[in-house]
Amino acid sequence: MLNETSEREALFRIFRHRCPNPACHHSRATAIHELEPRSRGAKSMERTNRTPICGPCHNEFHSKGASTALVLEWKNMIQDYLERIGGWDEYNNPG
Repeated sequence: MLNETSEREALFRIFRHRCPNPACHHSRATAIHELEPRSRGAKSMERTNRTPICGPCHNEFHSKGASTALVLEWKNMIQDYLERIGGWDEYNNPG
């Protein structure tokens, strides 16, 4: 696995520095967000549990709580977005 700084840079590059949420019109991502929280025992630092995200979407995600349905919704948005821009394979199969 890449070091944390390199992994963050790779995620921003794969997502073209955009939030995958189509409702925000793919605003510029400013943070890397973990979908499944560490408290659930998820492998939170794995690439497929992390996404670049814009500030408003990040705040909204946290205000709703990380329900199973919300995490699944975001994972589907991520897949749709990355398949559309050609980054799905790299996201799932890091170097």
